[in-house]
Amino acid sequence: WNTALETGGFLLSDDVKLAFEVQAVAEAAAA
Repeated sequence: WNTALETGGFLLSDDVKLAFEVQAVAEAAAA
C-alpha cells in the first residue's frame, strides 16, 4: 500500500513509516 504524504512522497511500508516517524522524533528532540 502507498500513503500519499503532504510532500507528495509515498510510504511503501510500515517499516518506512516507522523509520520516518523515528527520524522526525529524533530531530524534534535535538531541536
